[in-house]
Amino acid sequence: MNLLFPMMNQAMTTNEFLEHLRGLGIQIWAEGARVRLSTPKGILTPALRKEITQRKAEILTLLHNDGVQRTPERTQLARMLRQGDFPLSFAQQRLWFLDQLEPGSSAYTLTTWQRFSGLLDLPALTNAFTEIVRRHESLRTTFVSNNGGAVQRIADLAPVTLPLIDLEAIPRADRAEAARRTIQEQARWEFDLTCGPLFRPVLIRLGPDEHELLMLVHHIVADGWSLRIIVQELMTLYEAGRTGQPLLLPEPPL
Repeated sequence: MNLLFPMMNQAMTTNEFLEHLRGLGIQIWAEGARVRLSTPKGILTPALRKEITQRKAEILTLLHNDGVQRTPERTQLARMLRQGDFPLSFAQQRLWFLDQLEPGSSAYTLTTWQRFSGLLDLPALTNAFTEIVRRHESLRTTFVSNNGGAVQRIADLAPVTLPLIDLEAIPRADRAEAARRTIQEQARWEFDLTCGPLFRPVLIRLGPDEHELLMLVHHIVADGWSLRIIVQELMTLYEAGRTGQPLLLPEPPL
């Protein structure tokens, strides 16, 4: 199975870049004119380090304007009660505002795809997706207008449907190209932040023992790091369902 990691269709702003770093577990704070980092082992790649250097001036401005010095001390977070609607984060506010200007734009769609070789257990895969959406509330969250802004609203769990695009009738020599075009077309899917869902899996059938699984998610409910977690959990859940093994994934702490 080959995994291609998520990509955003548009370059990050510096504020989104900071959120991305924090999503990777990188603590970042300002000490005067210096940017300080505390990172998990192996996370800070040369490319990330170069990006931080290039954005240093903007990063310092944002950190100082926060009014809070970012330090590497850990803060214990508590799980919130699930009652009523929830406010948007700063990054979500920006993405919601951009969607108001250009509704349904695919510029902030994250995409990843997975190849399955061998017989596919479709019920096990569908059940795995339903469990993923149960575990991760952001995947069943929508954004409802409220007093000139928006609030987050978490929907009840519903079974996930998995659209199937069958390319088996296409000559074998042309299927790979047809799959590539299909992925490009599906990546332009227009998400509705108000109605959702903001997470869309699509299964592409190339043959009885060859499939491509495409996953789309709007950046307002996920980032590249969290999408990696979703893919890893999905494969664990799928294998457990396919083989009848007990599920070993613990409940998310937050």
